[in-house]
Amino acid sequence: MFEYCNISVDYGVLRGFVSPEEKGIYRPARSYQHQKALYHPLVTQCKAVHLVIPEGIHAIGDGALERCFALTRVTIPESVESIGVNAFLNCNNLEEIMFPSNLKTIRGKAFAHCTSLTKLTIPDSVESIGSSAFAGCTKLQEIRLPDQFCKKVNAIFGGDDVDVRMYSAVCSGKLKVNPSLVSWLESSFRKKWDSAVRQLIAADNSESMKRYLALWKNKPVAVEKLDAAIERSVAAKTTDITALLMDYKRRHYTPERQEARRQREAERAMGLRAPTVADWQKVFAYDTEEDGLVIKRYKGEAAVIEVPALIGRKPVIAIEQWSFNSYRDYWCKPSSDDWNQPYRIVLPEGLRQIREHAFDCCTHLTNIVLPKTLAEIGKGAFSGCKSLQEVSIPEGITCIESETFYNCIALHAVQIPESVQRIHWDAFQDCGNLREISLPKNVLQIDAGCWKNKNLAVWVPRGSITEETLQRSEIPYRLV
Repeated sequence: MFEYCNISVDYGVLRGFVSPEEKGIYRPARSYQHQKALYHPLVTQCKAVHLVIPEGIHAIGDGALERCFALTRVTIPESVESIGVNAFLNCNNLEEIMFPSNLKTIRGKAFAHCTSLTKLTIPDSVESIGSSAFAGCTKLQEIRLPDQFCKKVNAIFGGDDVDVRMYSAVCSGKLKVNPSLVSWLESSFRKKWDSAVRQLIAADNSESMKRYLALWKNKPVAVEKLDAAIERSVAAKTTDITALLMDYKRRHYTPERQEARRQREAERAMGLRAPTVADWQKVFAYDTEEDGLVIKRYKGEAAVIEVPALIGRKPVIAIEQWSFNSYRDYWCKPSSDDWNQPYRIVLPEGLRQIREHAFDCCTHLTNIVLPKTLAEIGKGAFSGCKSLQEVSIPEGITCIESETFYNCIALHAVQIPESVQRIHWDAFQDCGNLREISLPKNVLQIDAGCWKNKNLAVWVPRGSITEETLQRSEIPYRLV
């Protein structure tokens, strides 16, 4: 046994070492701790090396032991807190490594392509693991990861499908992992598997595949289509795909679940059961923000829509742009038959914001109920709602933005609250049926061109701030 060999240490950071061409355990001497740094290892020809790094070294530098083909085992002291980039890269005979309990950082590709490594136990003290730190470690038989790194296995082991292959190895008994990692691997595997099932089923009709995928993104696959896909797979003798489809059906369409689904639908139809979060997710797509939920898209086909005040325990606080219309391009007018549109919409108390163009071009909308809690209506919110007949803007709205009611040709009655202080350009442009409008007394700004209806009678309180505002413009008005 050789007690000492030549190493390179730079102020406590191991940079590399040199050893004789013989088998043995090598313990680098402490006296080398302040040598000038060498950035590449010099061990390349030894037949077998067990390296015991001495106490006092606090880090293993970048590429310190890269391509040390003779290295079979490494013992790292408790003083080491960091292992650098490519530190053990391509040490393809390294079978075992003992990590210290005080280790905090393992940087990118630190142990990449250590193809003989069979066991990996990361201590709980580790705070960060770099990208591809253990990529290409293909012979691992046992892995223990702290809970916070379970969701990062693809990044840590370098590959988008690492979680799927790892879960397969766990199921076949080829790999042992800690329970928290098993749980996450199964969850990730199921999501990818189910996504693959949807694509396989959709592929039976290439022309409508995109439409099917969009439909099934937030909904379960129809059992009839699933059965048809299984029949096609059996006929084609594609046993692996058949197994995949049948596994999906087994988990999603058990007799108990089918019966429970029918029972829920019956109860809901009779009004005996309040909708669940899953029920609302079939009707609305939404995002979660700090204060609550924002409705992004209406996915149903009802003529009368009541937006819920709560989904689960979270309040609905805003309606996003284009939420109630599949039309997205402002300058390209769609056909009225392109989608199902609502006739009446009831917005809940607690809603604070209607964002830009939220109901733009809902051409069948005749009536909308706005809540008292509403504080903001965005630009063009009701633009192109050609069937909208009357609107009562709630108290608390301070500004009617540009194009809010642009081209609402059926609009004949608007109630504007006392809180409104500004009305911007084209707010009521092309509202040909609007014959009169009463303005509150404290309007500070009325843009020229906010309405261009010569037959519109604008009523203003005598001696009000609104009268002073209009006196500075060319907009005709009448006093009350």
